[in-house]
Amino acid sequence: MSTRRRKSDHTTKAASAAAPLDTLEKNASSPVQQAGGDSDTHKSQKQKKNTDAQHNSSPAYQAGDNSNTPLLNLPCAASALMQPRVLTSPAPWAGHIPFAAWLIAATRPRTLVELGVYSGISYLAFCQAAEAHGVPLRAWGVDTWEGDAHAGRYGAAILEALRAQHDALYGSFSTLLQKTFDAALADIPDASIDLLHIDGLHTYDAVRHDFESWRGKLSQRAVVLFHDTAVREGDFGVWRFWDEMRAQWPTLEFEHSNGLGVLLVGEEPPEALLALTQDAARWHAARTAFAALGSRFELQAALQHATTLLADEQARSSERLAHIEQQDEQLRELAAAPTVIAQQKAHITQQDEKLRELEHLRAATASELAASRKRIDEILSSHSWRYTAW
Repeated sequence: MSTRRRKSDHTTKAASAAAPLDTLEKNASSPVQQAGGDSDTHKSQKQKKNTDAQHNSSPAYQAGDNSNTPLLNLPCAASALMQPRVLTSPAPWAGHIPFAAWLIAATRPRTLVELGVYSGISYLAFCQAAEAHGVPLRAWGVDTWEGDAHAGRYGAAILEALRAQHDALYGSFSTLLQKTFDAALADIPDASIDLLHIDGLHTYDAVRHDFESWRGKLSQRAVVLFHDTAVREGDFGVWRFWDEMRAQWPTLEFEHSNGLGVLLVGEEPPEALLALTQDAARWHAARTAFAALGSRFELQAALQHATTLLADEQARSSERLAHIEQQDEQLRELAAAPTVIAQQKAHITQQDEKLRELEHLRAATASELAASRKRIDEILSSHSWRYTAW
């Protein structure tokens, strides 16, 4: 069975219900990991525990007139402010990065498996959050990195770029498995996965097969994520399978950024998630806050993707312009051809005239030479020449 993966680009559902953010932190001392800062330096386990303790007691705040009102009033809320080191495509998943960071910090999964890694926008966020909060995670990202009907086909460059962003930072606890989802089953112990992210081919049959195939690998604490639950176009069928799952297990669902379903499959689900499934008002507030926090990343990723497309198009335009200039030069040469031909004909005519003159000169010279020889012969045969010689 071929690897399933997310679509490479989709029309994003804007998080219009969420207020835009100007500032995400109330206290500058809040231990939030920032890109390009101290995030590459590994903290000690003691420092990690201190960080988690601060996160557990620190809600995330929104600056403004109501800056004392928590934007996200949850345990480990400050973890949702994580600035991702890398933003890649597809842009819609970027909108869920704050929730992904909070989920790792709040539930502290022991084993993570992601089915359909592609460029790593979600997988790298999970790994960064685990490293930032000292979560003793063992992670596997599974993909063939060859493409599928939704993502399209591509070469090795996607995986090479991902390894450059992944191996040095997370290789100590994370493994990228270049396999089909079915083949990777043998690499993961049974009943071990606390967090499974299914984001491969998005047809109903594919998503159902992936869930059923990997269900035996899920732990008692297992949480399963399904991306694109809000996409109802073409042959996308995640929403259909998600509707079936909602009737069987406690769930949470995000509507922004193409939708993300959170399924609490385990018999002992994380308390932080279970509490949200039992408090509709609190979940609505949290969902709105996560959408607001994620909107900036989605916009950044979309802008980055558009900038890349523009640069590629400019490069192609430069190549086309060079080709057009080459063709123009050839056309100019063709346009100048009659003049060149006329000049060449005139030159040939001149050469022919010179040849005729030379031929006339040769003929005249030969005639003169023949006449001279005749006179010499006449002189030599003359009797008077002989008498004079004696």
